[in-house]
Formats: sequence, C-alpha cells, structure tokens
Amino acid sequence: MPQENKTNNAAESAAPSNSIFAFCRTVLIVVLVGYLIFTFLKTNPRFQAMIQNWSDAQTGAVGGVLSAGGETMGTYWNVKISGPSRKWNETRLAETVREILDRYDGLMSTYRADSEISLFNRADSLDWFPVSAETARVVDLAQKVAAETGGALDVTVAPLVNFWRFGPDKEPLAAFPSDDEVDAIRAKVGYAKLEVRLDPPALKKSIPDLSIDLSAVAKGCAVDAAADRLAEEIDRGAISGFMVDVGGEVRCGGIKGLVVPGAPDQGIRPWTLGIELPIDAAPTDAQAGAEPRLARVIRLQSGAIATSGGARNALEIGGKRFSHIIDPATGKPSELADGAPRVGSVSVFLPTCAQADAYATALCVLGPEKGLALANRLEMPVLFQMKNADGTFAELSSDAFAAIDSEPVAAE
Repeated sequence: MPQENKTNNAAESAAPSNSIFAFCRTVLIVVLVGYLIFTFLKTNPRFQAMIQNWSDAQTGAVGGVLSAGGETMGTYWNVKISGPSRKWNETRLAETVREILDRYDGLMSTYRADSEISLFNRADSLDWFPVSAETARVVDLAQKVAAETGGALDVTVAPLVNFWRFGPDKEPLAAFPSDDEVDAIRAKVGYAKLEVRLDPPALKKSIPDLSIDLSAVAKGCAVDAAADRLAEEIDRGAISGFMVDVGGEVRCGGIKGLVVPGAPDQGIRPWTLGIELPIDAAPTDAQAGAEPRLARVIRLQSGAIATSGGARNALEIGGKRFSHIIDPATGKPSELADGAPRVGSVSVFLPTCAQADAYATALCVLGPEKGLALANRLEMPVLFQMKNADGTFAELSSDAFAAIDSEPVAAE
C-alpha cells in the first residue's frame, strides 16, 4: 500500500509539468507564427498602404492639397501640403510658413534698417560681430560656394549691387560709369575679406566698409527652413507631402496625395513644376497675372530646384539692358562683359534649396563653358537657358541633368 501511494503521487506530480511544457510549446509556436506573419506583412506594400490609410483615418486626414501664399523678401511665396489631417487648414499653414519667412526677412533683408545684416553692414568694427545661428549658417554656406566657384558667388558684392541700383538705392544711373568708378567700388569687395564663425555665431570684417548682400542665398535657406518644419509634420503623420516655393526657389518632399492601394505606384505622384523662358521684358501690371511661358516641365518627387537669371530684375541705360547678376571679377553686370554668351537663366537641382540657390547664381556668373565644367565635376544636374541673337533660346545641360524627369515645352 505505501508503494502504491508513492507511484500515484509521482504520476500526479508529473501532470502539471507536462501541462506547463505543452503551454510553453503552444506559446512559442504562436509567437513564431506571429513573427513570420508580421515579417511578411511588414514588407508587403499593399499592407503598408492599408496601415497608412487607416492611420490617416484615425487622425482625421482629409486628403487633397491645401495651399497658402503671400509676399516676402521682395517676391512671392507659395506653399502646398498634401494629405493634411483635419488639424491643418489654410490659415494655420499660412501662419506657420509666414513666421519662418518673416524671421529670415527680418534677419537678412538689406531693405530693413533694423535687420541683422543692415546692422553688420553699418558697423565699422573689425571685431567679431554676433549674429543669429541662421545668419551664420547662410554666410558659411555662401563662403564655401565662393571658394568652390573661385568667387563667382560673393556675398560681399553688396557695394556693387547698390552701385548698379539693384539695392535699396533706386535712383537711376544717368549714364554708364567709368571703369575707374567701378574699380573704386570693387576695392571694397572680396569674400576673403569676410570671416564667419558658427559657434558662437558671428561675422568679422577685415576692412571697415565691407558690406554683404545675402539675396543670392537667403531665399533658398528660408525655403529649407520652411521645408524642414513641414517635414516634421510628415514624421508625425499629420501631412503626407509638401512643396515650398519662394520666388521660384522650390523644395518638395514626402508624398503628393494619400496612398491608394491598387493604384499605379500606390497613387504616389510627383510635384509638377515649370521653368520659365527668360524673356527680356520686365512684366507690366497687365502682364503680372498672365500665365508664364514655360521652357520645360519638371516632375519632382523630392529635392530642390533653384533658377537664377535676370529676366525679371533688369535695368536699362541708353538702350543697353543689364540684369542684377553682378560678376565680382569685373564689378559689372554679367551681360556687359565683352563677348560674353547671353545666359538667360540657370536651373540647379540639389537636395537642399540653399545649395541650389547659391550655385545657380554662381553658374550664371561663370557662364556656360566654365559653369558646365564645374557642374559636371560636381555631378550636379544643371540646365542653362541661352539667349540667341535672333530672340530664340537654346538649352545646354550637364551630364547629370539626364536623370531629371522633365520634358521641353513646344514653342508656340
């Protein structure tokens, strides 16, 4: 009898052990099967599209495109966002972007006496001049592009910009200045006379009357700041994509439109942009609202494009037309150089608008031969619109431009 009890007790104690083992085995199988299913779904585009659309529904996504715009930095601005949630509307979009653009204008405008740049330009001290982090970064980028392009981009060109009446002083020139007059102004110009420090942010002159003009890079940097802010909203799932345009300097990102399962490319569409023909005529009030004549249509999913040229910012003396693009090497507008090819515009495609903006100006100054050589060396997609003597236009492009999704617009 005692032996029988011992055997029964052993059997009873083994039963819970077997149950625990069976339970653990079942859990392991469930976890393994779940992991395999999750891994499969995670890499399945259709499942990802379903999750994205479900997420949009939970946050109240309304789809479509919202737009806002206005004026800044002496030009227009226009912003579009796709797939916005219901917490976004045109008013909020306008306020968000305008705050960023107003800050850059307040820091870098040469037309505002209280701007950071105007204060620096009026100072005659050769000590470090404290500035905002934004201004220091813009100048730092400009100085790097200046070194890369042999000074074709030079933000210290401000005295020449004012001398040729493209700055705040708009009193027209009665006649072309002499070479001696131009050379006297050129003595105040040179990017090597300017230093920049990022931490703590500051600028420094080597001559008291050095002054700078950031118009060749400020718009692009402002576009990037607005684009970076909207990219944060993509990360939060509040919008799906954006397009920021300030005076023709553009950056896109994200997805245009909500993901649509089963649609071609799941409904993902690029932003459609246009490069205008650089027509030699400042727009009249009547023409201002007219549709521009396009040279090319560009389809851009992400990245930036900046176009530089003198068609919309030019003056005339004695029947001779010249633009605001000043060549620091001669001290004169680039069109006035003897024998220089007539560059209508230059469009540059890069990841950031600040870089594209800076190089577009530099390549305008360098011209097609040196400009294309530099673009090919740096593997930059670049498109030149050249003006022929008979009023027609011709395109020149870098090797990397072939990768840009674009097509020419047929002449009317």
